[in-house]
Amino acid sequence: MIREYYRHLQTAGKPSKVALIACTRKLIVILSAIVQRGTPWGRASWYRFSLKAQRATVAREVNVMRFALTVLASERSWELPKAEVDKIVAEHVKLVSDLKAAGKLINVYRLRPGREAKTIRVRNGRRVIEDGPFTGTEEAVGAFYLIQSDSHDEAMAWADNLAIFDWESIEVRRLWTD
Repeated sequence: MIREYYRHLQTAGKPSKVALIACTRKLIVILSAIVQRGTPWGRASWYRFSLKAQRATVAREVNVMRFALTVLASERSWELPKAEVDKIVAEHVKLVSDLKAAGKLINVYRLRPGREAKTIRVRNGRRVIEDGPFTGTEEAVGAFYLIQSDSHDEAMAWADNLAIFDWESIEVRRLWTD
């Protein structure tokens, strides 16, 4: 298996020294995993780390689509009373829990207020740094979720669970993937 990996790296144009170091690292990771899990030494334990197994995993993921669910909210939402903010956070925590349980969550990020943002723009060939995310808008990005989904409709259903307040909107956008 290590020989197969070494040949794969050489075919990909890696110098021999780099390929050898990568193989050594891979061997250390495999042996560490075998020791930590108490897996008996044998061909079966090697297969899980082989290129063939990795390719099979990638093949299963080909049909999975990835989406960004972007939460757009009024800038005034940053000035809400603590009790209301706690309610909003609790709703998001519940959704994160549901996404995790369904195996759909990749990650989620809550953003700081737009007033703390800086924007770089090019004006007359010069870079200009401006305060805030953008000018002349009522909404700002408050958070975004990265999810995996089997279809656009499924991603829309998750977004529908996310749109919990009348002053929020959710943008659903598919990611470019390899």
